[in-house]
Amino acid sequence: MGGVPRLRELVVIPEVPESVLQIPDDIGNNDLFEGYQSNIEDEFFSDSDDEGDDSKLAVVMKSNPFKKLVGALIIFEVGQTHDSVYTLRELLTDYAIHEGFNFKKMKNDKNRLTWACLAEKCPWRLHDSIVSDNTTIQVKTYNNEHTCH
Repeated sequence: MGGVPRLRELVVIPEVPESVLQIPDDIGNNDLFEGYQSNIEDEFFSDSDDEGDDSKLAVVMKSNPFKKLVGALIIFEVGQTHDSVYTLRELLTDYAIHEGFNFKKMKNDKNRLTWACLAEKCPWRLHDSIVSDNTTIQVKTYNNEHTCH
């Protein structure tokens, strides 16, 4: 059988020393971007001051991006955003292994995904949909209750 190999255990990455993450004091933040120019025409960013509150940027700014901390529990919540369907699937697999349950895809089309606990009558469910950038996925509904264990 082909396909993507399944992760069988939770892998914990050792902490990165804080000194590696710090920028030396003699380098200013502006120095890091000196000479950089972007030619990208991005639909989310504009020089226009007359955009309405319902602009695409406003939608992205109101999101709650998921940040996985090394060694931390995976916690899903409504409004949370993920970089792609693939990163969300990987997180969900890690979460299910850690929590000790199996899940199934209920819906899986180009705009929405729904997962449910495989145990009969267990109410655990996670529903996500693609946002306006056609890449980012956002948690729309989430029932964290398990009656199966």
